Amino acid sequence: MASVMASRFSVLKIEDDSDQEREKAALKKAAEEEKAKKKTNKKKKKSKPAETADAELIDEAFERDLQQAMLMSRVDYEKAATETSPEEAANGHDDSATAAAGVSKARAKKAKAKVFSIDQLQALSNSQGDSRSLQPPPPRPAAAAAAGGDNGDFFGQVERKAKQAATRERILETIRQDLPPSVTAAAAVPAELQVRLATAESQVEELTAELERTKDELRLAKSRTKRVLSVLTQSETKEKVQLIVSLEKAQAARDTADRERADMSAQVTSLLAQLEQERSKVHALTTQLKRAQGNKRRGQSENDAADAVD
Repeated sequence: MASVMASRFSVLKIEDDSDQEREKAALKKAAEEEKAKKKTNKKKKKSKPAETADAELIDEAFERDLQQAMLMSRVDYEKAATETSPEEAANGHDDSATAAAGVSKARAKKAKAKVFSIDQLQALSNSQGDSRSLQPPPPRPAAAAAAGGDNGDFFGQVERKAKQAATRERILETIRQDLPPSVTAAAAVPAELQVRLATAESQVEELTAELERTKDELRLAKSRTKRVLSVLTQSETKEKVQLIVSLEKAQAARDTADRERADMSAQVTSLLAQLEQERSKVHALTTQLKRAQGNKRRGQSENDAADAVD
């Protein structure tokens, strides 16, 4: 029994092998119409934000890849549908669910590459609705309905679930955008940057510890300098006090000497005055003595003359 390999695009819509050429032509026509519509919109809205334009380009590229994957998955499924047993079909359904989860994760990763606001999501959903309306609905494969019964509904459910998962991821991304930067920073940084950030944080911690040690050493040096300055200040103050005491003693001795000198000057002046007085007395006595001697001599001479006369 031939084993069926589940395509990675098995979650997408499958189209009939006979309608492949028609679907390719329809896709090409739809792409051309979308390009024409884009040109018209660009002419009408020249000031369209860059984020919305990038989002539309991403969605359009995803839609084109989606349609091509749908065609390829449809062809692969139709080739293997005739040889698939019910048990293998069930296994194929499980594998399809797993592939759907993978596609959902891939689309979520692609959606994470760009952050959309609520208004952009609404505009994006409207543009997707318009682009889908331009494409003709693919016919339900008769071979798949005959082989699997409800395979069409299953793939439709898987596609809806994939779209719901992508929409949910976009909404979550929008909510993350509205969160504070401190909450979303850790989730937005890649693993390599997180490693670099951890290394930088460890270096910052080491530098912080070294800075703290340097601050402690600086505080210790400042305290030592303060103590030395205090000792020097105290010694200088002591020397100044001793010098002031010595100056005061010298000043007191000088004052005492000045007083003694003044006293001695006063005594000398008094003695000089007394000497002058004694000199005056001696001069007066000498004058009186001379007068007395002159008078005595004159009286004696007179007596001698009188005696001579007699």
